[in-house]
Amino acid sequence: MPFTVQSLMPESQTLVTAKEEMTIQDALKLMIEHDFSQLPVVDDNFKLRGLVTSDSILRTVSYFKSTLDKIKVSHSINVVKTCREDDEPSELLNGLKDSIAIPVVDKSGKLIAIVTNYDTTEY
Repeated sequence: MPFTVQSLMPESQTLVTAKEEMTIQDALKLMIEHDFSQLPVVDDNFKLRGLVTSDSILRTVSYFKSTLDKIKVSHSINVVKTCREDDEPSELLNGLKDSIAIPVVDKSGKLIAIVTNYDTTEY
């Protein structure tokens, strides 16, 4: 059996996501509630749009000089590399050098999992 990205995916994962039209304040509440440093941002069809991270939120608030309830997640999205579950793990591990998490998507671009450095270390 070949070793794939699927081997690194958490066995049971509840995907907590954000939408582009949400406020940064609402996204940050979700991040704090679930102890995440990032959230995948998806559209209504669950297609990945990018990640919103604690760092991207800080940069956005600094740039707009506004309050969290006035800024939308769409202003704070980082476009990130993705992997598919049948990719080789080296693809994912290389991506984790530049990002805190790598979203795993299916062939149509729908989010199915997110893998972090923690997940790879735990494996």
